[in-house]
Amino acid sequence: MANGMAPPPLVLVVEDNEANLRLLRAVLIRDGYRVAEAGSVAAAERAVREARPDLILMDVALPDGDGLELTARLKADVLTAGIPVVAVTAHAMAAEAQRAVAAGCRAVITKPIDTRNFSAHVAAALTRRAGPAAGGLPRVLLVDDEPANLRLLQAILSDDGYELAEAQGGQAALQEIREVPPDLVILDLAMPEVDGFEVLRSLKGDAGTHLIPVVVITASDERQLRLRAVELGADDFLNKPVDRVELRARARALVRLKRHVDELERAENVLLAFARSVEARDPDTRDHCDRLARRAVALGRTFGLDPAELRVLRLAAYLHDLGKIGLPDAVLLKPGPLTHGERLLVRQHPVLGEEILQPLRTMDAVRPLVRQHHERLDGSGYPDGLRGEQISLSVRVLSVCDVYDALVTHRPYRPALLREEAFSVLRSEARQGFWDSRVVDALADSVEAGDGAS
Repeated sequence: MANGMAPPPLVLVVEDNEANLRLLRAVLIRDGYRVAEAGSVAAAERAVREARPDLILMDVALPDGDGLELTARLKADVLTAGIPVVAVTAHAMAAEAQRAVAAGCRAVITKPIDTRNFSAHVAAALTRRAGPAAGGLPRVLLVDDEPANLRLLQAILSDDGYELAEAQGGQAALQEIREVPPDLVILDLAMPEVDGFEVLRSLKGDAGTHLIPVVVITASDERQLRLRAVELGADDFLNKPVDRVELRARARALVRLKRHVDELERAENVLLAFARSVEARDPDTRDHCDRLARRAVALGRTFGLDPAELRVLRLAAYLHDLGKIGLPDAVLLKPGPLTHGERLLVRQHPVLGEEILQPLRTMDAVRPLVRQHHERLDGSGYPDGLRGEQISLSVRVLSVCDVYDALVTHRPYRPALLREEAFSVLRSEARQGFWDSRVVDALADSVEAGDGAS
C-alpha cells in the first residue's frame, strides 16, 4: 500500500445463498475486512489459490459438493494448510460437529447467523496465527538484547523448518507476542529495562498466551534465578554458551508439544461452538452455559476443587447439553407437556453428548459430568440411575447449578421463579434426596453474596 501499512485481512466467504452472502459481506466490511466471494466448491478452490485469503468462511452445503470435504483437502495441501477455516452450517447436529473437528475447522457458526457472536468468531480465528496445528511453519521468537546472540540463534535454527522472528529486548518481545503469538519463545533472562522475568510473567499470566512454551537461556548457574524462572512458568533451560545440538533438540520437542496443545484447543473450540449453537436454538436458554460455568466454577472453588478439576467443571458446564443437538425443535421448544416418547428422547441427550466427546482423549474427565448431570442422589435420575457416592462432587455441583438456573429462567411451560422460590424448591428436593444439601446451601450463600450471574 502507498502508506506502507499492511492491508486489512482478506476473508473468503464461500456461500451460495445470496441473502446470507449479503449479510456476511456487510458485517465483514463494517468490521474493516476485505471480502472475496465464492458460491461453489470449484469457485472456492480457485479463489483460495488465486487470492490466498487470511480466513475462509466455509458453508458446509454447497451446490457442487461438501464444504467440509473441501476444507479437508485444503488442510492436506501444504500451500493452503495454514489458512484458518470457520465452518458455517444450518445443521447443528452431532455428526456435523465431529466432521468439522476432523476436517480441521477453527470454529463453527450456525445459521441463522447471530451477528453479535459472528465478529468475535472471525477475530478469534484470525488472531491465532496458522502455526503447526494448522499446518503452517512453527513460529519461533528469539529474544535477546544483543544482536550477536540473535544472529547465533538464527544460524543454529535456520535450517530446521521454522519461521524465525526476532525481538531485541523484552519490550519488543511483548509487542511481538501480542501481535503474532509464536509457537515457541527462546528467551534471554538478563536484559535491560524489561528483562526475561518480566516477559515470562506477562506471557504466562495471560490466558491467551500462557500455553506458549518458553526456553530460558542464561549465563548464570545461580539456583535462585532458575527457581524464580520456574515459578514464573519457564518450560526449559539452556546455559550460555548455547550448545547447538541441545538447542535444536529442545526446540523440536517443545514445538511438537505445542502442536498437540493447539490441536486439542481447536477441537475444544469447535465443540464449544456447537454447544452454543444448541443454546441459541432456544431463546429462553441464551447465556445459560456462561452463567452455569461461572456459578459452577465459583462453587467448586468453595469446595476446594483443584485447578484441573475446575477446568473440567467449566468445560462440562459449556458442553453438558451438547447432546441436545439430536433433539428436533418440535421437542426442544415444545410449550406444553412432553409425551412419554418425547421424554424418553430428551433423556437420551446426556448419552449422546458423551458419545460426541468420545473421540477426544482430552475429554476423558469431562465425559462423566456430561453423562451424569441429570443423576440424583436417591437413584431416581437418568440415564444410569446412579446414587449416593457413585455421583462425584463435581457432578453434584454442576447439577444443582443447572437446576437453579433453569428455575430462575423463563421457560415456554412456566414463568421464571424468584431467587427465594428457586431455593425453596431446591431445599425441598434436597430433603427428598435429589440433591446434596451442602451444595444447595453453598450455592444459596454464593448467590446471596453476589456471584455475578444471579
